[in-house]
Amino acid sequence: MSTDLKISSSGSEFLRLLDKLPAAAYTFDADGLITYYNQPALRLWGRAPKLRDPGDRFCRSFRLHSGDGQPISHDESWMALTLRDNREYTGCEVIIERPDGERLNVSASASPIHDESGKLIGAVNVLFDISERKRAEEALKETDRARNEFLAVLSHELRNPLAAIPFAIELLRPVASQSSESKSALEVIDRQTQHIAKLVSDLVDLARLSVNKLELTPQRVDLTEILRELGRATQPLVESAGQTLSVTLPEKPIFVYGDIIRLKQVITNILQNAIKYNGSRGQIWLTLTRQNGEAFVRVKDTGIGISPAVLDQIFELFAQAKPEIGRSRAGLGIGLGVAKRLVDLHHGHINARSEGLGKGSEFEIRFPIANATRGASANSR
Repeated sequence: MSTDLKISSSGSEFLRLLDKLPAAAYTFDADGLITYYNQPALRLWGRAPKLRDPGDRFCRSFRLHSGDGQPISHDESWMALTLRDNREYTGCEVIIERPDGERLNVSASASPIHDESGKLIGAVNVLFDISERKRAEEALKETDRARNEFLAVLSHELRNPLAAIPFAIELLRPVASQSSESKSALEVIDRQTQHIAKLVSDLVDLARLSVNKLELTPQRVDLTEILRELGRATQPLVESAGQTLSVTLPEKPIFVYGDIIRLKQVITNILQNAIKYNGSRGQIWLTLTRQNGEAFVRVKDTGIGISPAVLDQIFELFAQAKPEIGRSRAGLGIGLGVAKRLVDLHHGHINARSEGLGKGSEFEIRFPIANATRGASANSR
C-alpha cells in the first residue's frame, strides 16, 4: 500500500477495490472508528463489526497479541500509530483473538488516507491470515528438533559399543596372523569398523552443527603442512582403490586461522568423496595455492561426475547423487553437508564443479589467509 492514499469525497472506486482484495480490509475515520469492511473481514472476524461505534474502535472486540503472546493495547496498535504518525505500518505479524476465542496469526498493514486536499481523514487496515503458514513453520521446527534429538541419541548409542571393537581387534591380531583367512577377515572387520566410526562421527557433528553447539579451537596453522600430512595419510586408501593421488603444494607455508582437527576433517571428507566416486585407475589431484588473499584448495578427480540437477544441492544435508550411482556407492549424504558447515564456520567458501556425468568433479575451498599480527577470526561455537 502507498503512504499517499487519496480518495474523492465519495470514495466509491476505492471501496470497490477493497471488495476485490483476498484479504480482510477495514477503513477507519480519523478517530479510529470503522467506516467500511469487506467480506473477507467478516470471515476473519467471525462477526460483522459495528460501523462508527466506539465499542469497535480499532477493531476493539479483537484482543491483540504480539508474536510472542504479549498483549497489545489497541491505542498502541499499528492502526492507531498510523493515524497518530500519519504514515504507514506494514508487515506487522500479530495474533488476533476473535470474540469466539479463536486465535489467528495475521500479517497486518495500515496506511493513512487523505482527501483531495491532503488532509488526513482516516486509514485502511489490511489483515492477511497467515495461520496456516505459521502452523507449517512450527511443524518444520518440531521436525528439525525431533531429528536432531534422534541423531544425538543414535550417535551416542552407536559410539559406546563401537569403542570396544578396535580394542578387541588388537587382541585378536596376533592369533589371526597365524592364518591368512583369519587375518583377511580381521582386516575386513577393522576396515568396516573404521567406516562405521566415521559415519557415527559425522552424525555427532551433524547433531552439534544443527544446534550451533560445535566448538572450534582456532589458531594460526600452516595449511600447507596439513595438506602434506593428509596426502600421506590418504595415499594407502587411494592405492587400495587402484587409484592415483597427485599432491601439489607451495614451497612456502600458507597460514590460516582454524581448528586443525576440523580443517583436516573438511579436506578428508572431500578426498574420501573423490575416492568413493572414482573408479579403478582413477586419478585425484590435491593442490594448494595462494589467490587474492585466500588459501585456495582444489580437489579434482576423474570419477563419475555430478549431474547439473544434483550440483546445486550437493552440499545439502542428506543429499547425494543417488539416481546416477549404484546403491553400493550411495551413502548417508552428510559428509559434504558437514564439510560445508565447517567451512562456513571458518569464514571460508566451498563449491563444486562438474561438466556432467562421467566427466569427473572438482571441489574448491577458499580460506582467508592469516596475517602474522591478526587475531583468530574463526568462530568458536
